[in-house]
Amino acid sequence: MDTANTIKILLKKGPKELNNKLEEWTTKQFEGKNILFYQGRNYVPNDLELQKHIVHKYHDTIAAGHPGELETFNAI
Repeated sequence: MDTANTIKILLKKGPKELNNKLEEWTTKQFEGKNILFYQGRNYVPNDLELQKHIVHKYHDTIAAGHPGELETFNAI
């Protein structure tokens, strides 16, 4: 997902009010794409399909086996 799409999602599904300082939001390059962070943590919008995709990527692969809830949480 590129920056433009991330901004569109944030405008549509992100916080309705900006109660925090903009300095708490940062972006970092990862594999040629900008990733959005809030207070040093990767920001994932309130998008159920995106959240399911992320969990699937870290839980349902053959390489992951069945790591369990805590290991999946830590990997994500």
